[in-house]
Amino acid sequence: MVTESWALLRDGIAALWQQIYPGQGEVIARDLDAIREEMRNPVGEDAPTAEVVQQEWRRRLRRHLEENPELVPQLEQLLDSLQVAAPAPRQVHQTARATGGSTVNQAGGNITIVTTK
Repeated sequence: MVTESWALLRDGIAALWQQIYPGQGEVIARDLDAIREEMRNPVGEDAPTAEVVQQEWRRRLRRHLEENPELVPQLEQLLDSLQVAAPAPRQVHQTARATGGSTVNQAGGNITIVTTK
């Protein structure tokens, strides 16, 4: 649920919902934002897992698309646009050897090292 990808997904799903249920696009956008917030900041043992949320939304989308097959190309276009917006995964391969009491620090991204003497 990265910021740019999230906005594209939320707005795209809301637009699809608006076509199925006029006047409900904003409601679904708010629901999606609430679910996102709940996933980012889970509270209690009953907080849904990402897998549960994904399954629920897949079922909902599948049901609505079965009832409105003309929207399938729009959903496919939305998913394609999300693939373009998502950053490509990085592959990092690191090899290090410390000898003579030296120290090696490795990171696949940002690293901050603070030494105190």
